[in-house]
Amino acid sequence: MSSFMYYNNVNNSPTGNPANTLDYYNYLKSIWIDGTPVTYGGNGKGSGPGATTTPTTFMYPNNTNPLFPTPWTMGNSGIQANDMRFIVSSGPFTMQPGEVCYMTNAVVWARTSVSGNPLPSVTELQAASDVVQLFFDSCFKFSAISGIEKQDKISGVKISPNPFKTNCTIHLEQTNLKSAEISLHTLTGKLISLSKYNQVPDVINLGDDLKAGVYIISIQEGNRIYAEKIIKLE
Repeated sequence: MSSFMYYNNVNNSPTGNPANTLDYYNYLKSIWIDGTPVTYGGNGKGSGPGATTTPTTFMYPNNTNPLFPTPWTMGNSGIQANDMRFIVSSGPFTMQPGEVCYMTNAVVWARTSVSGNPLPSVTELQAASDVVQLFFDSCFKFSAISGIEKQDKISGVKISPNPFKTNCTIHLEQTNLKSAEISLHTLTGKLISLSKYNQVPDVINLGDDLKAGVYIISIQEGNRIYAEKIIKLE
């Protein structure tokens, strides 16, 4: 991760929703819409308790940023609760012709059962993050850690044609599924459809109402899962 910042879900604001490609790219670099960099402390834009004029690429690191001795959190920033979005970015990278770059990302979420104070959730989040880090360090071996439930892959699913222009067919005859949940999402995570499968039918058709684009089809039964990218052409 090379930067982390938030923005507000409002339009026509230097700390609000991006409106063009430059806005999006600036946010990836921890730069506000008006071209000013995120600065350490306060609201990240030079005002509020603890605000400075020193640029930074990480908002609200508490005491984990070695470049700054003063802890900075949302709790001590003086900002008001709002409909906020956050951005995590990595890079930029220089790719040579034919070069392949693999990236593994994890967005960790946790919440405590203690009410009235958000800080215990941070402790829970740090503990969950440690588990995910160990999972990565062990080359994704479930036997090396506890706290992550292993999901077995559903085999026997056949999807054809893929890519497709009109519709594609999901064949489930060889899966031995008794009941499953079948969902279709866009690449941004928007749920397009959700249906139940109870052995009938063994063939499911997709695509009649889909716009051209890339989608993720997921089939899950208990702790078994199958996921694949499907592409509808113009």
